[in-house]
Parts: sequence; structure tokens; C-alpha cells
Amino acid sequence: MVIEMLHLYYLSFIIFTFSRAEEIHAACAEKSLNSTVEEETRLLRFSVKEISVITPYQCADACLRDTRCKSFNVERKLNSGDKKLCQLNDAKWNEDNDVIQTTGWDYYGLDHEGLQEIFLNSGVPCYD
Repeated sequence: MVIEMLHLYYLSFIIFTFSRAEEIHAACAEKSLNSTVEEETRLLRFSVKEISVITPYQCADACLRDTRCKSFNVERKLNSGDKKLCQLNDAKWNEDNDVIQTTGWDYYGLDHEGLQEIFLNSGVPCYD
């Protein structure tokens, strides 16, 4: 019963928090995602899911919700409102993985657990 209540509380808090994305973005400026980004870089051969997003924050949200996610790649577009491809990876960048310089893509080394830690320590999911 207690565990079910905790899950319900956690889920309610997540829904409430993500519904305030702009406010959260402003409050979390210069945290988390920027510290893990490798610009113009992409991890190949480890994508387990691809989705369309508008911002890297949406890709981070998808990573947070998928326990397989160890890192992610986000396509960059010139127009900020354009849909971008988000690739959730089940591996992180290391010397044995295929990481290549790719114009128009960014690699984020923040995994599911890292995003959870940010969420738990800050009270809000800071993705920037």
C-alpha cells in the first residue's frame, strides 16, 4: 500500500512538473544537459528507440522514461521549431564504441539514472 502511494505521488509529481516546462527551463538554466553534450558528434549502432522532438529536453524526458537509455543523440535543425530526430542509445560513449563527428547532431552522455538523480536532488528535472 505504501509503495503504491509512493508510485502515485511520484507519477503525479512528474506529470505536474513536465506540464510546467517553460518555468522549469528558466529555473534550471545552465544545469545538466549542457555539461554532458558533445556537439557535432553522434554515437552509432546503439539506438534502441527513435522519436521526433522539438527540443533536446523532450529527448531527455524520453530517456528518463526508458530504463534502457544510457545516452542519446539529438539532431539539430536551423529553425528552432522544426522537428528533430532523437535517438535513445543503450550504450555510452567509450573508446570501443562508434562515435563519429556528425554535422547537425549532438551526443548527450546523461543516462536514465543521471536524469533521475537530477530530478530527485533538485525537485524538478533540470535538462539544461
